Amino acid sequence: MRIDKNKIDPQALASFTAQAGKTGEAEHTNNAPHVSNFPWRFNKATSDLLEEVFAGSTVKSKQKLLDDILLPELIRRRDQIRNK
Repeated sequence: MRIDKNKIDPQALASFTAQAGKTGEAEHTNNAPHVSNFPWRFNKATSDLLEEVFAGSTVKSKQKLLDDILLPELIRRRDQIRNK
């Protein structure tokens, strides 16, 4: 395959090469594959609360519900720690 150098976007190339070799952060999306299981134990009151919120929500799984609630808060706290 031959690359036409006249069709290369210089800004895109500069952005790509600036990131080369850097370790990036994984993007936090609900569609990303799971890389581990995390056992989370909670009491009956917390279990009942989760069930109640799940029943009143439109999400299709408890995993999605927890992702929607926990991920934004974890990202907020990470940013707070980094900006100290």
